[in-house]
Amino acid sequence: MKNIIFLLLSSFVFGQKATLFPVKKGNQWGFVDQNNKLVIAPQYDLAYPFKEYKVYNSQSKNYTHVMSAHVRLNNQSKCIAENNTEIDCKKLKDISETADNDTYSSIMSATETEVKAMERKAENEKQEIISQLSKDIQEQYESIDVFAKSTPLFLVKKNGKSGIINNTGKLIIPADYDYIEGHSYETSPGKFEPYFIAGPYTRTGVHQYFTKDGKLFLDNYQPYSSIHQFGKLTIVADKNGKKKIYSLPARKYINDKTYDKFSWFTDGMMLVERAGKEFYIDESGKEYIAK
Repeated sequence: MKNIIFLLLSSFVFGQKATLFPVKKGNQWGFVDQNNKLVIAPQYDLAYPFKEYKVYNSQSKNYTHVMSAHVRLNNQSKCIAENNTEIDCKKLKDISETADNDTYSSIMSATETEVKAMERKAENEKQEIISQLSKDIQEQYESIDVFAKSTPLFLVKKNGKSGIINNTGKLIIPADYDYIEGHSYETSPGKFEPYFIAGPYTRTGVHQYFTKDGKLFLDNYQPYSSIHQFGKLTIVADKNGKKKIYSLPARKYINDKTYDKFSWFTDGMMLVERAGKEFYIDESGKEYIAK
């Protein structure tokens, strides 16, 4: 389901990229270029990143693509172009919108009877997979559940603690944790790489990140907190509570900076705060701060 939807969306995404980025100077927002040079002087109460939209041309009867940013001034919202001229916000349409609403609706709709039938089928399939484990493996654990069908992997409990085993009974993740969660991040449109997070129920302990093969690659001293639409970026805290942004595909921090507050990456940009100062960063870790 998820893969189908992402493929539908990705097929409508075009390639324009923003050349201007919002910055705050004093109490007002303007826009800088890639070199942090002011292009649109600070004049707005609030500014959001530029993104690509499509605008319908009634004369040519087709869509053209424009870059526009939403801004606020004196409690009024408006949209501007990169030359700071106003654009009618009502005419802007997201480029990811598709006309194939009927296909989307048919994917998402199902009757209650159909849902229950699918649930029964899934449960029967799960029990069939578990039954393929040898009896001596099953007897080692208090409970066994299917964690992943394709591999397959099993979530097991022993002495009240959770672990992961494969179909031969080999421990992929030792049964030492209060919980184990499955997560994933997008590697290409519609394709995702799974990984596991295991840790305590308390907020003070360490939450450990494992590859699908059980290799430990990250310690995080706060619960999972994704800040990216496709799961690629997450907030990671050290023992002292200092928080950075970690790239799961790259297996490294996007920069060496720490932040006090985070929002959410939208169109490649995120509003953050450090030492009381608000500014945007991009997914590469570049900070946009007015000079």
